[in-house]
Amino acid sequence: EACKLYGIDQFIYSSSGGALYGDQEVTPCTETAQIIPMCPYALSKHMGEQYIELFNRLTHLNYTILRYGNVYGPRQNPHGESGVIAIFSQLMLEGKNPKIFGDGLQERDFVYVSDIVDANLKTMASCTQDAFNIGTGTPTNINFIYETLQNIIGYSGHAEYHPQRAGEIFSISLECEKAAKILGWVPSVEMQDGLEKTVEFFRRRIR
Repeated sequence: EACKLYGIDQFIYSSSGGALYGDQEVTPCTETAQIIPMCPYALSKHMGEQYIELFNRLTHLNYTILRYGNVYGPRQNPHGESGVIAIFSQLMLEGKNPKIFGDGLQERDFVYVSDIVDANLKTMASCTQDAFNIGTGTPTNINFIYETLQNIIGYSGHAEYHPQRAGEIFSISLECEKAAKILGWVPSVEMQDGLEKTVEFFRRRIR
């Protein structure tokens, strides 16, 4: 309603490719994959997309939907229930044991925050009315994240394994060829580099 009132040219919605698609038989998922929410968060993101498309039909609101993978990087909140890289980094730098729910083999498509910023800037320049996956196309499991952070930090403790939580997706990754073709966007930050930058931010904050 505010966009209509003030004549906003384009509305960019931050959706979640990491949650919307649920567990798929084929990955990486394209934007045409069936949407299978497995938790209230995923359902709320899907409903947000539906509201935006409704407003487009009623008011001709220009919009673009960006379905992010699992975003990580400096300044992420390390005290919530999501953001495993921030949570692990903070705990390990404090000498505390991180918790892994399940066997740690569950996979996510981790995308660095500066790549997300770049995707938004390219979307603003394109004004394309569509939905786009924004990820890397590469699934990375939680055990790998833990072991890589352990090496970067020099952590000598151990992870605590707990039962898997209900509604948690086992494996997800996002096909992003559509974003590359139409928006001219591709991810540029490698996982090792992104993890090192994230650890350095939390290391400075703890000091």
